[in-house]
Amino acid sequence: MKKHWKTLLLALLLLAIAVTLSFFAFATAENTAGQSIRIEEFSLSLENAVYMNFKASSEGIDDAESIELLIWEYPPEVYDVGSAQYVLTSNGTENETGYQGYKYTNLAAKDMTKNVYACAYYANGENEVYSSPVKFSIAMYADMQKAANTDEGLINLLDKMLEYGAEAQTYFNYNTDFLATDEVHMVKVVNGALSDGFSLGWYREGSEITLTANTPNEGYRFSHWENSAGENVGNEESLTVSVSQVETYTAVYEEEIDYFLYTELSDGTYRIEANPEATLPAELIIPDTYNGKAVTAISSNGFSDQAGIISVKIPNNLTRIYANAFARCSNLTNINIPNSVVILEDYAFAASGITNIEIPNSVTSMGDGVFANCKELTNVIIPETVNIIGDFTFRDCINLTHIIIPEGVTKLGKGSFLNCINLTNITIAESITYIDDYAFRGCDKLTSIHINNLQSWYNIYFVS
Repeated sequence: MKKHWKTLLLALLLLAIAVTLSFFAFATAENTAGQSIRIEEFSLSLENAVYMNFKASSEGIDDAESIELLIWEYPPEVYDVGSAQYVLTSNGTENETGYQGYKYTNLAAKDMTKNVYACAYYANGENEVYSSPVKFSIAMYADMQKAANTDEGLINLLDKMLEYGAEAQTYFNYNTDFLATDEVHMVKVVNGALSDGFSLGWYREGSEITLTANTPNEGYRFSHWENSAGENVGNEESLTVSVSQVETYTAVYEEEIDYFLYTELSDGTYRIEANPEATLPAELIIPDTYNGKAVTAISSNGFSDQAGIISVKIPNNLTRIYANAFARCSNLTNINIPNSVVILEDYAFAASGITNIEIPNSVTSMGDGVFANCKELTNVIIPETVNIIGDFTFRDCINLTHIIIPEGVTKLGKGSFLNCINLTNITIAESITYIDDYAFRGCDKLTSIHINNLQSWYNIYFVS
């Protein structure tokens, strides 16, 4: 380790170089007096010590050398002089450009992956001017220099510097989740921001970061995120991704079109369905009113075949879910049925991705095949208010292992548990008086069944 550091010092002294990387700052901040400042450049010195260089330009400010540089080692809530951790004064005016120069030297060897946030500041009486903030780190600088240079000596020098930094981090047990020698990748965000508010950052490979989309312009709404290859990588406005390569993520917006179509019913309430011209969100919220009147029903096939839906929230005034309303919504795993729904019509959730469901005690009727072919369904709670379980209600629910048919249910329809191949036990209430054809055919693992007060038993098959 000492040998590496001595080599680095010797290389630094012999080279005596000052490598400068320039960046364009964010949009210039301007006050009402027409005065403005911007940070024009920020770079890293590789001479006899490692420190950060910043340069600021100004317009309309006569005493530019009075401009100060505010420094934070974390992103503040507000970039102002009151929150600054360090305040740096100018170390002189650059003859070539007229920029003010600043040096930030509070960098230990263990700080090579630490982000530094900077903002230029000027005050003259009550008049204050701030530049837009910038973000900089040694790891960021090193990665960009190594990507842009073919100078093997410089690359070797940077590598040794990073090696020393990683050793220091390990020795002092400081920020070891992100070592200076870790592979880093640049991530850029378009129409959005990273968690620190910036649209650009350097991150360790394998780390998870959060992207947040900007508020859409009027008449538009967020649609999805795309990567640099144009692929849809997520439909959430706040999206967590894993860093694996240099990548650009773009928040895509679409013209705002109502997600829903409405049909007025005879009682003045409305029935709702998906607008075929709109892309529905993954987390779908059914509105409770339209034009000031209650939404009380979901249309037949209203949201069928909507593979993008993951969850649905239904309002408390909805009373009826018509046939095939959510059929074949293969990724729909979570839905609430409120304690206002009375009727679940035929195949309402058939072939959906629902994993568990609690039917509220407001429901009195379950049509045929309501949960047929819900292959992920593992748990169902049926209330005592249900009178009849229709034909094929749970057919091909291959992950359903047990179920309780409560008091109040009088009939199990034809093939109601057909091919529930992992159903092992079932409790049937005393209120059951009729079980129709092949209710349990294909239930090969059904080993426990309890039936009381059965008055009519018609062609019940327990095997295929």
